[in-house]
Amino acid sequence: MRAKQPDARPPGRRSWRGHFLIAALTLLCVLGVTRLSTAAQIDAKPTPPAGDAQWPSPYADLVPSDLELQAMPPGIERYLAAHTLPADAFMPADLTTSSLTASQASVRPGGAFEYTLTIRNTGEFDMPTEVTNPLPDELNYLDSECDAPLSDACEFAGGVLTWRGPVPEGRTVTLTVFVQLKNGVAGDTEVVNTAHIESAEQSFDRSATITVEEALSSPKQLLPLTIFGLLPDPGPVTLHAGQPNGQNAWICLLYTSPSPRDRTRSRMPSSA
Repeated sequence: MRAKQPDARPPGRRSWRGHFLIAALTLLCVLGVTRLSTAAQIDAKPTPPAGDAQWPSPYADLVPSDLELQAMPPGIERYLAAHTLPADAFMPADLTTSSLTASQASVRPGGAFEYTLTIRNTGEFDMPTEVTNPLPDELNYLDSECDAPLSDACEFAGGVLTWRGPVPEGRTVTLTVFVQLKNGVAGDTEVVNTAHIESAEQSFDRSATITVEEALSSPKQLLPLTIFGLLPDPGPVTLHAGQPNGQNAWICLLYTSPSPRDRTRSRMPSSA
C-alpha cells in the first residue's frame, strides 16, 4: 500500500479553489448590499399626492361587484362577467332618421332646384355606408357636393349619384345634387326622386316628390323682332291705313319703343 505523499505547498498558501470561492462570496455580498441600498432609496421617495377624484364608471351598475364575482365558481362565465359588458349597454348604429328633401315643392319646366340627402347616425358606433341616387328621367344633372368627414367615393356616372364612406357616431353626412327640370314635362306631373341607403345592419329608401307647374306663355315669345338679342317689353302699336279697300297699296305698321334707336317700322301689303 502506497504511503500518502506529504503536501508540498508552503504553509499558509491556499489552492485555486479556495480563491474562487472567496471571490464568489465577495461578489454575492456586494450585490446584496447594492440591492438593499437601492430598495432603501426607493422606499425613501415621498408618496405622490392623490390625484383628482375619479367618477364612478357609468357601467358600474351593469357588471357584477367584486363580492359577486368571488362568489361565482371559477370558469369562463366568471371571466366574461368580469371583462365584458351586456349588449344593451351601447346603442348600435342607427341611420333611420336620414332624410331626402327638395328645395322647392313645385317647379316649372326649365327650372333649377336641388335635393339634399342628410344621413344621420344616432348610434354609438361608426357605420360604413353606401348611398345610391338614380335621378328621374325628367331631370337634368347639373352638379353635386358631398359634405362628409371621410369619403371613399363621391361621383355621378350613368345617371346615378354614388357615395361611400363611414358615417361617424352622432354625426351627419350631407349630399347635395343640383338638377334642372327638363322642358316639355307636362304640368301637374309628380316627379319622385328616391335614394337608397345601405349599411351592414340597415337597408332602406328615402324619397322626395315635386310637382310640375304649368308652363306660362310670355308676351315676349310672341314678338316677331329681337333687338340686340333681347326681347323688348311690348310697347304701343300704331296702325296707319288709307282708305278701306281703297287705292292705298300698303299698310304702315309702326312699333314704338322706349328708345328711339330701337324703333322699328314695317310695311306690309294691304288686303284688297
